[in-house]
Amino acid sequence: VPLIVNNAYGLQCTKCCSLIEETNRDPQVDAVVQSTDKNFLVPIGGSIVIGQSDLVSDVGGGYPGRASMSPILDLFITLMSLGKSGWLSMLRKRREMFKDFKMKLQRWTLERGLRVLEVPWNRISLAIDLSSLDLNSGTAATEV
Repeated sequence: VPLIVNNAYGLQCTKCCSLIEETNRDPQVDAVVQSTDKNFLVPIGGSIVIGQSDLVSDVGGGYPGRASMSPILDLFITLMSLGKSGWLSMLRKRREMFKDFKMKLQRWTLERGLRVLEVPWNRISLAIDLSSLDLNSGTAATEV
């Protein structure tokens, strides 16, 4: 059974990129799958599969005649438009916005008796602990 890493949002985080790069040295990781829409600001429909060539060929062989050129073209245009400096600038802005959003979300949840979960190694997503909601009130799902 091949070990496949789901790197859906990973290119947005330099830490994830470093960890994925380390998997290249790990013979147990067979492939990494990345979503083009989540990582490259393009329409839904494309992905990038990185791994041993035989496995990547097998994955590609599973889509004969069904794959479209559109995701590749969208990705090419986006990367050419951004360039290296645009891409790095976008990553910097995302990091700044994440910190700002987390701070505002923490303030908002505190006002409501909730809390943002602290997951220091996760620099992509946030989660709110809803355990303080009264689940028997009938409105718990709409209280927030």
